[in-house]
Amino acid sequence: MSYTVKLVKYGEYVSLLHEGSLEESEVLNSHQDVRDALAANNWTKILIDISQIKIKPSIAQQYNFICGHATQLPWDVRIALLVNTADMEMACFVETLAHNRGMNLWCFCKKDEGLMWLLSDKGYPNRDSLQRQSSCTSELLLESCKPE
Repeated sequence: MSYTVKLVKYGEYVSLLHEGSLEESEVLNSHQDVRDALAANNWTKILIDISQIKIKPSIAQQYNFICGHATQLPWDVRIALLVNTADMEMACFVETLAHNRGMNLWCFCKKDEGLMWLLSDKGYPNRDSLQRQSSCTSELLLESCKPE
C-alpha cells in the first residue's frame, strides 16, 4: 500500500490518499502523518480517499482504522471519507463505527460532494434533501452515488 498526505491551504484541510492494499503498519503511519499535519497547521478537517484501494479491508481493519482515528485525533475533527460506489456497504459500517465513537465522519462517492460538506459548517450532509443523522441506509447512499 502507499499513501500520500497533502496540505490543502485553500479550505485548510489535510488530504490523505490511500492506494493499493491496506496494511496496518501503513495505516498507523498515515494516522501519525495526518495528526502531525493537523497539529502543525491548527486545522480540523480531513479528506480521506480510499476509493483506489484494491484489496478491501476486513471488518477488523475497518474497526482499527476508525478506532485509531477516534482515539488519536482531536475531538472536533471533521472527516469526509471517499469510497467507490461498490463499497457503500462497507461505508455504512465505517460511518456507524465512527458515529458510535463520537466522530464527525461521513462517506461520499463524489469528491465534490465530500469537499462541499467538509468545507461547510453543516453537521451532517444533505443527500438530495434526505437528511439522515447517524442511520446509514445503502439505498440512500447508492442513490447519492449515481453517476450524473
